[in-house]
Amino acid sequence: MRFLRNAILIGVILLLLEGAMGARPTVAAPGATRMLFPLVRSLDGPGCRPVDGEWYDLIPVAQPSPDPAVPVEWHPDINLALRGYRDTASYLGLVEYGGDTDPGAPRLQTMFAGARFPGIASVHQVGEWDGNWPGVYGVYPITSPEVTLIKVFTSPEQVLYVPYRGPEVFHDTLTGQHYVAMVLYATHERLTLVFTRDDHIINGYALHIEGICVDPRLQAAYRTAVAEGRGRLPGLRYGQAIGRSRASTLGLAIRDTGQFLDPRSGKDWWQGVQLTGASLPYIDASNEPWFIERQNRLHGVD
Repeated sequence: MRFLRNAILIGVILLLLEGAMGARPTVAAPGATRMLFPLVRSLDGPGCRPVDGEWYDLIPVAQPSPDPAVPVEWHPDINLALRGYRDTASYLGLVEYGGDTDPGAPRLQTMFAGARFPGIASVHQVGEWDGNWPGVYGVYPITSPEVTLIKVFTSPEQVLYVPYRGPEVFHDTLTGQHYVAMVLYATHERLTLVFTRDDHIINGYALHIEGICVDPRLQAAYRTAVAEGRGRLPGLRYGQAIGRSRASTLGLAIRDTGQFLDPRSGKDWWQGVQLTGASLPYIDASNEPWFIERQNRLHGVD
């Protein structure tokens, strides 16, 4: 009896300490190396209110996952919680990298009412993954570019929208609906979107959204798609609401052909934003492999 009482007491103490620390270790996929940083907190809490008038359709997938046996929740390329991200010290604002840009890139300001720049609250570095599932992920951060995830200011319950991008990914000729993005992964607090119809992040743009309260109807559509085998996934129409902000910040990480890029880049992800005051700080990345690769893609060079 004394042993049982002591065991229970120790368990209660550990639970209280976990709650006080506000974070839990992320569980590694079977056979993987568990990440050492940071602890991505699970934002448990009540579900958000559905956005009035919204509904979500399933659209056909063009290319299936190259890893069909791997559940997406255990895939470090899809579920950002597996990689994690750590704080870093860098400029809390938009920056200028120079070089060419893609006028068809997603415009992150259109996630917010009024297509405004919300301001950057903090900057972070996403954990690396070796690319071989389950492999090693989240042990070391991506350091080039120096920032790969930002948290922008929001307010609780603020409605959030799919970012605008000119090219569509699907046109349903029967309903007349036009779709700009597709959902690869959805939980109550996390979304992974692609601006293609591929069930992977190998081609085109992708966006990880952290700390969002995903619309319950969108979650339900995603669960239906998974239950049906992922031959179709939720499509997002131009200007469609995807949920609400949970708290005072929202995490954003942007990718191109799988490569994490700096979401602060004004010429790439915030085209059309008008900022008053001084010009954007310039970062010379002309010799960085990620910058050279992106410029080559923009120029159509393999």
